[in-house]
Amino acid sequence: MNVDFDKFPEFTREPADFYHSQATNYLSSHQLIDYMESPRLYFRKFCGAAKRSSSAAFELGRAVHSLVLEGRDAFDAEFATTDGAPRNPTSGEIYGATSKAYKEWAAKESRTILTPSQVDLVEASRQSVASCRRASELLTNGVAELVGRAEYCGLRCQIRCDWIRRDGILIDYKTCDRLDYFESDARRYRYFNQAAFYRAVVERIVGERFGFYYIATEKREPFATGVFPVVGLDRAQAENERAIERLKRSWDEMYWPTGWEEERVLSYDG
Repeated sequence: MNVDFDKFPEFTREPADFYHSQATNYLSSHQLIDYMESPRLYFRKFCGAAKRSSSAAFELGRAVHSLVLEGRDAFDAEFATTDGAPRNPTSGEIYGATSKAYKEWAAKESRTILTPSQVDLVEASRQSVASCRRASELLTNGVAELVGRAEYCGLRCQIRCDWIRRDGILIDYKTCDRLDYFESDARRYRYFNQAAFYRAVVERIVGERFGFYYIATEKREPFATGVFPVVGLDRAQAENERAIERLKRSWDEMYWPTGWEEERVLSYDG
């Protein structure tokens, strides 16, 4: 397999902000997982009643993705460091973030500003991935942050692939606390459902079934990077498709339960 993504109009390259702005027009894996966790949460987010994540952790993760996957030029275009911030002439230290001098400087900076500790983490992640032979091998022969849109199970769906190889492999990059916990993280955060959704949408576009890998880097020393080929996605895809059918019924009936309407028995076996 050697896919030329430019031949498929369903694939586009676009800013992340524009991609996220299409959430009311297309179903994403994150929206589907929200629905699987709680139909009411999905609906409240869809309507804007519940805030979507825009935390400092989210911005930091975006910075790591930018440098690791898209390279230095893309990172520098989107993120700024405090190296250029005004300094106290007496101490030589950067003025505090609440100071007038710092606020005036930050107001003129159109890019997202990272603190020195955040920059250190981003750089450590880049170095870790670069030093992991298998991760470096996988992150070649492909395209970063490629958006794909297609109809799937009767709904318009969209994905934004961290890395998609021309020879038929999808790669999603994660940061985590410890690689020892990544398998449990994958189950807790439904990474299998995310992977199956990505794979299904790409298959609708290309007509070929891709393989899937997760690459994960620890957010603390020793900043180790691990590579995880994903198996068992047929079951996750079937689960996704059942959830999409429930989602369509929810829209038809305008019924958005929490998922906790029924009693659940607690049993003590001690």
